[in-house]
Amino acid sequence: MNTEILLTDMGQCLPAAALSTTRKRLHWQLLPYETADFSGRLISAGFMTEAPEVRLPVGHSGWHAIYLGLWIVGETDTGWGRTTMGSGTTGSLKIRLADDPCFVHFRREAPDRGNLEEMFWKVAELKGQDIVVSKQQEGFTGDASLAYVRLVPLDTTQVERLQADRCDDGPKCLIATNDAFGVFFRNRISSREGIWEQVEPYRNTDFKMIWWEIVSGMFGGWRDEGKLYADGVEDFPRPGDRVIAESLRILRSRGINPLKTAMDHAHEIGVEFHVSQRSEMFQTAPPMEECFATDVYRDHPEWRLRDIDGSEVTGMSYAFSGVRSYLVGLLEQATSLGADGAVIIYPRSAPFVLYEDPVIKDFQDLHGIDPRTLPENDERLIALHSEYMTRYMRELRAAMDRVGEKLGRRLALSAISFGTESDNRLAGLDLETWIREGLLDHLSPYPYGRSKTPVGIETAFFLSIAQGTACKVYPNVMPRHMPSSEYRKLAKFYYDEGADGLLFWDTYQRHDGSSQWETMRRLGHREELAQVLAEKEPREEPKLRPLLRLAGHHMHRYSPYRGA
Repeated sequence: MNTEILLTDMGQCLPAAALSTTRKRLHWQLLPYETADFSGRLISAGFMTEAPEVRLPVGHSGWHAIYLGLWIVGETDTGWGRTTMGSGTTGSLKIRLADDPCFVHFRREAPDRGNLEEMFWKVAELKGQDIVVSKQQEGFTGDASLAYVRLVPLDTTQVERLQADRCDDGPKCLIATNDAFGVFFRNRISSREGIWEQVEPYRNTDFKMIWWEIVSGMFGGWRDEGKLYADGVEDFPRPGDRVIAESLRILRSRGINPLKTAMDHAHEIGVEFHVSQRSEMFQTAPPMEECFATDVYRDHPEWRLRDIDGSEVTGMSYAFSGVRSYLVGLLEQATSLGADGAVIIYPRSAPFVLYEDPVIKDFQDLHGIDPRTLPENDERLIALHSEYMTRYMRELRAAMDRVGEKLGRRLALSAISFGTESDNRLAGLDLETWIREGLLDHLSPYPYGRSKTPVGIETAFFLSIAQGTACKVYPNVMPRHMPSSEYRKLAKFYYDEGADGLLFWDTYQRHDGSSQWETMRRLGHREELAQVLAEKEPREEPKLRPLLRLAGHHMHRYSPYRGA
């Protein structure tokens, strides 16, 4: 039996000149600590420390599972405001092997100064290369620390099993999503490597696809024409709005296309890359009216939504062919960069059609009556709204076929829908027709209704309309953060219902955690999932090691932080 290796003295990090026993800018602070099982010295850096990269010599070779012990680092399970306002929940530890293409980020799942939290990093073949340690230096920085590295050697049988598992596409049935906004908003990404860091966590996992947003073409800076996010804004509504604006301009000045860069790295690690688009991201109200704004909305007021009383509704109507052509053109242009498909995101965006002039005229031609005199849920009106949305999906399918012909392969078309049959019907989303006509390859129902209130996904409905077709159903797993045991239970529930796989909304907010990510990344292994759920004793997730002493302070009974 191979014995695990504990590296607990971070004072071995190089260069030694980057370490200090006191808090000091441009240095990592060395702090001695004791647990019940071992002692060592951890390195820690604060918000404004600007500690440089350091290297931890490993001195071991062969295949190992690598675990990290963290003290103070940003928190994974946080609200949007707290993660973007410079609080103690921001920041991350960045880790890579010396020959890795980029870092990956880690934050604590259960932050507590009184203990260390262990995180699974990855299984890798060590060849004497160092472990490179850094911290988030731009955007919303925060504390970062590393207390120990635990190496668990793999025997020959385990290595063979690992390599066979990595070659098995069967469990690869998970979908990750990235809105291509939050990661720039928080991190001020300014390099190709910074973009790779948002894709690298999916290497050697059960994730088959990444759905990456372009959001009306204005956020990602992925095309030469059109505005960049927050063009002309002088007074930013949130600190992160300035961060993303700076990030995108730096990338453009360096000739880096963030969409293409993410796409290429996904393909490099064997993951499909699909371009996604929110359906009504044209314009918002104050205080973000200058940031979330598009030229097409400004230039075409005649295409805007109109309510039953004729008043203007912020948004654009899919009853206008110009609106549909604009969106189809964006996705056609984006997928032409080499994507594997396009995705339409419908939740959080309805309505898509109301009482615009083409709607009134078409309804009167069909039924001889003004639709404004009828109840809003009149089936004839819903049917007309559905016709416009189905035209859009047909036009998208044709566009994907055009791109596919150029790229030499078929591109998929997918959708994230509302979670219930009625919400989709009332929004004009005729999913059954889309699937019957072969327009959809993947469908992911979202567990929220049109009013953004949580709803249970009507899995049976979605599976019934996809049965016997090529369309696969991937329920959207929410909330974003929950205990590993809950992830397993929810995954098993959807699999038992008949789901083809699972989708995780805002996966970029999840892959920097400890037990949460260790669990998620393997949820395509259904047999393994069943075995863990059958265990009689609950697992310790995350694994915590209480500190007995830290820098000479006793950490039990009476906290040295009391009164602070």
